[in-house]
Amino acid sequence: SVLTPYRAPLQALGGRGGNAGAFVAWLAGMPPVAALFLLPPLLWPPAQVVTLPLAAAYAFGLYALTLKPVAALVDRRTHQVLDAVTEEG
Repeated sequence: SVLTPYRAPLQALGGRGGNAGAFVAWLAGMPPVAALFLLPPLLWPPAQVVTLPLAAAYAFGLYALTLKPVAALVDRRTHQVLDAVTEEG
């Protein structure tokens, strides 16, 4: 892939580049969303009135918090990727 040389390494404790924080946030944040969507229909269907909007808001917040770092990474790498794509050879 063109992006392979420019892909930031996964670094669990910060450092230059890396997207491990977004990955860990998704791993930690998705089980509550899944529980809010899947458990109410099985346990008590009327609870969906509260849990479905709550799960949707939680999922949107998680998406917004993890999208910003990934967008910044892509923005920083745009010129390098463009140069790699348009390079002759």
